[in-house]
Amino acid sequence: MLTEIPTEELHATLDRCALDLLWEASVDRPPVDAFVIAENLGLVVAQDQGLVGRGRFARLAGGRPLEAILIAGEDRSERRHFVVAHEIGESQAHRVFEALGVDPREAAPSMRESIANTLAGRLLAPRRWLVNLWRDLDGDLLEIKHVLATASHELIARRLLECVRAPLVVTVTDHGRVTWRRWNFSGSPPPRLRLEVDCQQYAHETGQPAWGDGSDEPHSAGGAPIERVRCWPIHESDWRREITFTELVDADAEWV
Repeated sequence: MLTEIPTEELHATLDRCALDLLWEASVDRPPVDAFVIAENLGLVVAQDQGLVGRGRFARLAGGRPLEAILIAGEDRSERRHFVVAHEIGESQAHRVFEALGVDPREAAPSMRESIANTLAGRLLAPRRWLVNLWRDLDGDLLEIKHVLATASHELIARRLLECVRAPLVVTVTDHGRVTWRRWNFSGSPPPRLRLEVDCQQYAHETGQPAWGDGSDEPHSAGGAPIERVRCWPIHESDWRREITFTELVDADAEWV
């Protein structure tokens, strides 16, 4: 069963599958165009205004059977690319099952959906590119987003948390309320620090990035030394989101 596969093996298999799909689709540099991947893999993308949900993978009957991705109307470019990438993941999930030696008929539908989601994230924000961008752009979320234009800010932040070995806490706030907070250690992340709250509130109120270093608040609630806190406002006319990176000091940080 898939639940018995070690996490490291599952993640490595997903990474390899995503890289194989990018190679087969002749995509070798960012940004990733999910529509191009679909076309190069022989998948037809069509819009269906009556579709329930955002997207669906389907095999269409006719003179020559076609594998198609049906998508509903989406106004945001990042959402359209993620929907298509997700359905590519749905159509190619069998590769992951085969590589892991798992019979897909024994997997719960939710597990196939999870694989499709994780493949979508790896297609739009591949690990090897993210690691290099984190290093070369000093972990600046807006600069990384400029390169990975088809991935959302939140997807990039979540993927960085999976790829970066340096201790990192990522916090997402919507309209001033924490909606997601994780770190790349086991267990629950520590409570928010005063410095994190101050940076987030400044970004929320001014619409400008905010930052602070360890001299402002030298230790996290868990006792680890703080290197810096940075917060970026992702504001729209009707939505105020901020994404905060809290970096902890680690003299032995590595890149994978």
